[in-house]
Amino acid sequence: MKTKYHRKELDVVKLLVDVPEHGLREGQQGTILMISEGLPKPYVVEFSDEEGVEIATVALAPDQLEVTWLFDEHKSKQIQPPEQPSQQPAAKTYFEEGMLYLNNGMLDEAKEKFRQAFEIEPDLAGNLLNAAKPFAEQEEWDLAVFICRLVLSLQPERQIARDNLAASYVNIGVEQARNQQYNEAVKYFDRALAVNPSQGILQQIQHNFMVLYTTIAVSEVTQDLFEEACDHFRLALQIAPTAETRKNWVFFQTSWGVFEEITQSGRPHSLPQDYPAIAAETGIEISELYNTRGLTLVKYRKLDEAIHAFKEAIRLNPQNNHAYENLMLVERCIKEDTKGVVGEMPLPFEIQNEPIRPTLQCA
Repeated sequence: MKTKYHRKELDVVKLLVDVPEHGLREGQQGTILMISEGLPKPYVVEFSDEEGVEIATVALAPDQLEVTWLFDEHKSKQIQPPEQPSQQPAAKTYFEEGMLYLNNGMLDEAKEKFRQAFEIEPDLAGNLLNAAKPFAEQEEWDLAVFICRLVLSLQPERQIARDNLAASYVNIGVEQARNQQYNEAVKYFDRALAVNPSQGILQQIQHNFMVLYTTIAVSEVTQDLFEEACDHFRLALQIAPTAETRKNWVFFQTSWGVFEEITQSGRPHSLPQDYPAIAAETGIEISELYNTRGLTLVKYRKLDEAIHAFKEAIRLNPQNNHAYENLMLVERCIKEDTKGVVGEMPLPFEIQNEPIRPTLQCA
């Protein structure tokens, strides 16, 4: 009797009869794990429930089953063996057995086979790592993460595995942020940092943190959560001290100052913050500060004061088109008695850059 592993053994079959001693009924589907030649019941088939938990593994005769899904016709969707086969026969055998176990969800057995293969031929780890790339391209990040972590557990010194694992975590974080799951996004960016990636990936993570914290801060300002927004604008500035984050910080402080004027006295002060001093320190035009003041006043329906701020911005810089457009919109809305539209005018914070979605590298 010869027991062999072969990729066609991964075909899916269904029962043509009941197998009551194993609690199996006609029509249930399973996966062929092995074919043992020379036996009356050569097909060893595993049956699982809907959650993938094994129900039974039984030997069956040819007339007890029928093929419903051919592995060969779908193997392009499976994790593929290396394009450049190993020159070491034993390593190749261990690697192929590891792939077989991996495709069948037998993860501990797969890890042991890969460990044996890599001990003989360490470069085979690169072939396994490359198997994560198709999953990443299909945004099946859980599978990409699993493969990268598997390689890293066997070869901790392989930097590309760290970079690809970090890249996978970053992509998951970006998806969470787009779904406004900001806390989850932060967790995945933190995990990417903890992997100890190379400098290129590290810079991409820092950029995404900056975009994320700015997005969170802008959302908090719209809800009048200024103390929380202060923390997040500050984090964005500390992570990436660019012209954009500096300007956002100054605009935020300007807007917060107007908010405090209104909430403390119920009406904006006739003399606002010391904008000339702020402009001198930061290099931002006084005209832009008055435009920010006007937009904040619009948010709180202080339209007469907002008009005054926009006019002052235009007086200081007649080329300030944003202030001019904002002034025209507010005056038109007052004239047409459509004040509700004015409240939709956004504050001037900049989130010009999209998050970076790093791609996985080939080993």
